[in-house]
Amino acid sequence: MENDENEYFTFPEKEVKDRDLEDDWYNARYQHLCESYRKYLKLLEDENLIDYALLQTKALELLESNQNIVGELKYENILIDEFQDTDPVQMKIFEILMKDVETFTVVGDDEQSIYAFRGSSVRFFKDFEEKYNAHLIFLRTNYRSTESIVKFSENFIKQDRDSNSTKSIHANPSHEGPKNSLYHLYNQDKDDEAFHVVKLIKFLKESGKISNYSDVGILTRTISMGKIFSLTENLKKENISYDVVGNHDLLEKDEIKSILLLFYYLIENDENHYIMNKWEFQWLNISGFASDAFNSLKMINLSENTRHILLKLENEYKNKVLETEKEVYEELTGKKSRKRSFKGIFNRDEEVLIEIFKKVEKPALWKYNTQTLREFGIKDNNDLEFFNKLYNLRKELEKERKNENMKYRRVSTLLNVFYRLLDITGYLNIEFVEDEKNLEELGNLGIISHTLYNLENVITKTNLRTMFWYLYHNIENYDSKAIDQGDEVQIMTVHKSKGLEFPVIIVYGLQEDSFPSEFRDDENKLTGFMGMPQFPVPDEFAEYRENLSFEEKEKNNYLEERRVLYVAMTRAEDILVLSTRLDKSGNMVEIKGIDFNPTSIPKITNNFSILPKTQCKNMGKDDGEILPLSFTSLESYKNCPFKYHLKYNLSFAESDDIYIKKGNFVHILLNKIHKTSNNREINLDEILSQHTTKTDRIKNKKEIDNLQKYLKNSFKDIEVLESEFPLG
Repeated sequence: MENDENEYFTFPEKEVKDRDLEDDWYNARYQHLCESYRKYLKLLEDENLIDYALLQTKALELLESNQNIVGELKYENILIDEFQDTDPVQMKIFEILMKDVETFTVVGDDEQSIYAFRGSSVRFFKDFEEKYNAHLIFLRTNYRSTESIVKFSENFIKQDRDSNSTKSIHANPSHEGPKNSLYHLYNQDKDDEAFHVVKLIKFLKESGKISNYSDVGILTRTISMGKIFSLTENLKKENISYDVVGNHDLLEKDEIKSILLLFYYLIENDENHYIMNKWEFQWLNISGFASDAFNSLKMINLSENTRHILLKLENEYKNKVLETEKEVYEELTGKKSRKRSFKGIFNRDEEVLIEIFKKVEKPALWKYNTQTLREFGIKDNNDLEFFNKLYNLRKELEKERKNENMKYRRVSTLLNVFYRLLDITGYLNIEFVEDEKNLEELGNLGIISHTLYNLENVITKTNLRTMFWYLYHNIENYDSKAIDQGDEVQIMTVHKSKGLEFPVIIVYGLQEDSFPSEFRDDENKLTGFMGMPQFPVPDEFAEYRENLSFEEKEKNNYLEERRVLYVAMTRAEDILVLSTRLDKSGNMVEIKGIDFNPTSIPKITNNFSILPKTQCKNMGKDDGEILPLSFTSLESYKNCPFKYHLKYNLSFAESDDIYIKKGNFVHILLNKIHKTSNNREINLDEILSQHTTKTDRIKNKKEIDNLQKYLKNSFKDIEVLESEFPLG
């Protein structure tokens, strides 16, 4: 963690434990979390912004404070779809809207209610029916799945219905599909399962039983690299394209690690080498340039000899640190050290670590000019030129920072530096950019460009260190860019699959206490995964939360987990495969309503030939594309087609200079003025308060004065006929 511009900060865990301050530390963090949310709301208000959650609560506040607004909306008939996903705020909004309409209809399936963690509840169905004496209509026909899939899923879920329920679902009689659509894939463990699933998919395609790999959906309970790593590795091995939907995997991409490594080259310093973060242990070091921890050859294409020299430098440094640790530890404690790994020595007390790194100089490429690199034995001219460009860029940026008091100094923005690095690596070479094989890599770098753009406009325009540590703390939550090739196996969670359908569904990872998952009452626990602190919302501040006993919570979780599985099964059109694995004790998953006996569900682990040919066609995406046409985009293409390609086709962001920002500010206000004129007096102060932030008004005082002059002297003589933006 960074404490300020030039210092690292590490939490003094030992001191906290020794002084028995853990409770105080936890409470202080809890208080700051609550305060930070209050500040977040204030910041949104100051900047005239709103997020999705506030969009709902603000709408509710508006409806509650203005009794006449529903009538003014003039809605006569309202229909709410996906009612099972309704949360408590939405329910309150619906109740207000019901007061002044002729009909209010909700459509949903309580057996697909799987968003309790967002506040949705199956009780909303019953409450709605009873409170408003609603007329209940059952839609009993499943038009998606074959008869055997419908019968199986119906027999599974009906065991959870009330004894007096008359609900029943049947298949569409005209559905042409195989008579037997349900199969069991038995596996020993996750590696065994991954192997069999990929073998199954390959068979389906090669035998012509599916038309495309995109006909297959693999549904999991949760997505993480650890849970699906073996699966994706097996797919790669068989050269089967796949898309993982909702996987936070951007940091796993080689080009992302490479660009972060290059940014680190520009900000690394000589301070506090006794503190290392997880990236530095793994790849944020000299070995990163040498492709030891990831494939940096894609972006940092160094020769084999250069990579060998860099790896040797890194290994010699680590060995020197290990040797020195033994000496220092014995000097300070009189005891022999038993540390055997480089990473292990960082568990020593700070006093020991400081003494070690007083004696060992860390090798850093940013210190070395081409002459020094030659002395190390690097001879490849391309490699020397690459490091020379990096070295000069760092020196240039350091010079810019030293001249920070100059009034008209030139300062490289975050995005300027980003594109300089891409240029150095050859990623802005026109041949590379136009090669379709590189689209995914460029798409991932485009994601980083938009993050840098947002940082420039919200936090800092030029501070590379702030930018780097922001990415360090947040990038693990980013999804990579998936290039839709039109023929990819789709891997996603059951929640992501809601509303979708596939000719073949493989319910992946059915395992005892894992999928369906066992109940854990974590709602009020103060620690979560890996002992990390968590900060639950107390019941008294969550009005929507029902006051349930442990047993009631456990039952609700059990029923919701069954609904999750029901949703998964009902995504299948022609073939449903339930893929199971044994737990650590060798137990087979037991699920009420599912008999895994081969006489009930055919086992196909070693016999894929009994699978039928699919009848349904998985509809592809519309190939139509809307060309981005505007004066700005056309002018960009006219000035530089390559820049246009980067910005509008590959979605790379660029910094807004001061003139662009001021131009946009005036452009938006002129449009608002012309839209609201209607031959009436214009109140510029009112428009400014509604459509601009306080910060913008301070920065653009001169432009606002000019707008006042325009309104006073010229506006009355102008008739507005058309605008670049719609006026209606």
